[in-house]
Amino acid sequence: MCVSDICVDNVCMEDVQDSLESCDEDADCSGLACGLQTWTTTSSRVCCPTNTTVSNDRPDSSYYSETYCTGQATLDSCGSDDMCENAACGRSTYVDGAPTICCPGDATVNLVRPDYNFLSSDYCTGLTVGQACGSNDMCVSDICVGNVCLEEAQDSLEPCDEDEDCSGLACGLQ
Repeated sequence: MCVSDICVDNVCMEDVQDSLESCDEDADCSGLACGLQTWTTTSSRVCCPTNTTVSNDRPDSSYYSETYCTGQATLDSCGSDDMCENAACGRSTYVDGAPTICCPGDATVNLVRPDYNFLSSDYCTGLTVGQACGSNDMCVSDICVGNVCLEEAQDSLEPCDEDEDCSGLACGLQ
């Protein structure tokens, strides 16, 4: 038993741990929040910089959960909105198996998945030209044609999926 009552990784510590130092439980941390640093299978348990944690399914299992640090940065892996500093966790692009990240566009849109037409997922908005999309809402330009973000609306006789994809606001069969 440690004199300080603080034992981390079977080593007695003199005082509570600071942000990003190793921990085993909340009481080991000055901010009283110990969690896995990132939403990965190789993450280590640290004192959370935000002093808050969230319980979430592990990235390798929907049956087991862990405690994770909140405040993940844009493009970091995530398992829920609560994990991200911008509160927006979604699949990075509209392709099969796209990873979930803290979205660069600070928002998500819920769409039917491209790999399972009976399931839906949250997808990041704010995608740039050339990235795979499932709706206009996903693209910075608000133009998604043929599942690719385009820079601007299509001219007459160019492919389109809906009226908003066209400069003349009319999409139809030729």
